[in-house]
Amino acid sequence: LDKEGQFRAGPSLYGIFGRTAGTLKEYPYSEALLSSSLIWTEETISELFTKGPHVVTPGTKMPLQRIKNDRDRIDLIDYLKSATAPEK
Repeated sequence: LDKEGQFRAGPSLYGIFGRTAGTLKEYPYSEALLSSSLIWTEETISELFTKGPHVVTPGTKMPLQRIKNDRDRIDLIDYLKSATAPEK
């Protein structure tokens, strides 16, 4: 989640909010995500966790991870906003 974070199951989430999907140069994205114009926002991340990547980002390597509980999903997004925000 931090700026120097290593890639694991996916690219670093540092600075994800407002970033266009598939744009970290060091990560080997799928062609589907590289050609996407998706911008990561609270809404698109929420949609990813409600509908799944096969709907939001079809053809990508993202694993299915749904969070059906609204409060849990909102809490996770709030945490991500805080934990991945670039330092000012």
